[in-house]
Amino acid sequence: MSKKIILLCLIIIPFFCNAQSVLKIEYKRYFLSTKFNQSSSNFGIPNPMSLRVLLNDSIGFMHYFGNGLKPLKNTQKQYGQKIIHHSTYFDFISNRDYGECDLPDLPSKYLSKNDCDSTLNWVIYTEQHKSILGYECTAALAVSANNDSTLVFYTTKIKYIHGYLFYKGIPGTILEVFDQQRGAGIHYIATKLEEINLQLVAPTEGVIIECAAFREMIKQRNAKHGGNNFKVIRH
Repeated sequence: MSKKIILLCLIIIPFFCNAQSVLKIEYKRYFLSTKFNQSSSNFGIPNPMSLRVLLNDSIGFMHYFGNGLKPLKNTQKQYGQKIIHHSTYFDFISNRDYGECDLPDLPSKYLSKNDCDSTLNWVIYTEQHKSILGYECTAALAVSANNDSTLVFYTTKIKYIHGYLFYKGIPGTILEVFDQQRGAGIHYIATKLEEINLQLVAPTEGVIIECAAFREMIKQRNAKHGGNNFKVIRH
């Protein structure tokens, strides 16, 4: 009961607002290192994965598509009620993000709280600029304790301030990323950006669960199926 109340509050407090104007950004994601072949069957796919971000000033959604980007329906008026596997839900008001998971053999659909502080120590290079999709972008670099680097190019020319993907601390909308932080070279590049009329709403189903509990659930699921065929990676 308490989890349902929490989810209801999550929905009601931030999102009963007129949120018709939505920024839609489409990206391509490329793997740049053969190192990725050791841990993922995605390496070697001839076509890059697609990524779509939808956001307004309050909430946002990010969804991966492995077999090509599925277009939004022209008649679609709302987005976000349904929990979809391989997606992330952002609550910009509470500064929390959630991994959404809908797998057929799990007992429910889940919003898994991100339990990590994903803010990196960014150095902004105000003199380093490039143009992406007609927007002037500034470079920002972060280097981890392991000497892995993340380079992003972001713009402040878009009115939405939360377009950081999962790279918190960037003061603008990210349009390109070169990331070595996760054991592989990954490149994101924005290919399309537009403002559309769509109402974003928080998920109306599912169970909010802490990430540690969700990891354990997936661990048990993998053991039951005889292999580690699904990994939980929190950014």
